[in-house]
Amino acid sequence: MEKYTRFRDPGTGLAPFLPVPGYTPPGPPALTLPLRVVLFAIRLPVVLAIFLVHVLVFECLLAPLWWITGPDVLGWLRWIFIRGGVMGIAGVWWVPVQVDNSGAALSSRKTFTAPLRAGDILVANQTSPLDILLLASTLCSVPLFTQSYPGTSLVEPISFPMAILRYLLKPSVKAPTSGMMELKDVTNKWQKRIVVVFPEGTATNSRGLLASTPSLSLTGVKTRIWPYTIKYTPTADLSTPITGFKASWSFFWRFLSQFKREIKLRRAAQPIIVDDEEKDGEVVEKVMDALARVGRMRRLGLGVQEKRDFLDIWGKRS
Repeated sequence: MEKYTRFRDPGTGLAPFLPVPGYTPPGPPALTLPLRVVLFAIRLPVVLAIFLVHVLVFECLLAPLWWITGPDVLGWLRWIFIRGGVMGIAGVWWVPVQVDNSGAALSSRKTFTAPLRAGDILVANQTSPLDILLLASTLCSVPLFTQSYPGTSLVEPISFPMAILRYLLKPSVKAPTSGMMELKDVTNKWQKRIVVVFPEGTATNSRGLLASTPSLSLTGVKTRIWPYTIKYTPTADLSTPITGFKASWSFFWRFLSQFKREIKLRRAAQPIIVDDEEKDGEVVEKVMDALARVGRMRRLGLGVQEKRDFLDIWGKRS
């Protein structure tokens, strides 16, 4: 393990890219393993069928009707597909949203009940493809997912299926030459949707927050930014710090064969509102500090490039 030492954060000693040791369900393996195989065999084709129907219906057939039906109608239909279909069959029925009051202004009672609404920005950590499903089935408005890159302040709006796929692919340092937008332009163009930003740019094993990309530096003035954190117990069950075909199938096995799991979704009690006097770097630091506080996580000095270097070495292991 010495060759992975340089992928530990110097300040904390945490290794955000190493796979978490495997989780063993309680009970004798001779009894639990056959049950898990049966669960996986039943759930996998059903979940894949529902997901493919979702892509066909919402990403293809109903896409031209977006401006007619509105995001609310499509949002409820998508909620039924994801919450009652994929999530329900996989054994995730209800995920309560906990509110973190640390750092909030106790004098403003109204602030605590301020709802997340269309036009807001949701900033979250990255751990698992389930992040996308969880947010899509929890938010009150249809979310628009974006991809952040370390070398630019622009973001790439991406579809729901692509947002899931990015977790299973090696992260890219270079942004595409087309389709990139400033975050304030994204919120202006899709005013009826909640914009989801993952500032780390890639998934980790949930043991710390990576160095932020500059994607939050071009946020519009007076925009409300909500820090959200997602944690899974056991972490080894659903985290995907490793990419590739083998790691993807391992994730599906863990996701669809477990009997139960615990998911913690926490958000700040009040949003961060961008001030016109704040500099770009100040906004990024404020949001990442709030994200670390809400999730009770340590900020790390590693980023997307270190993740790519780690995957190169991990793939060559004997």
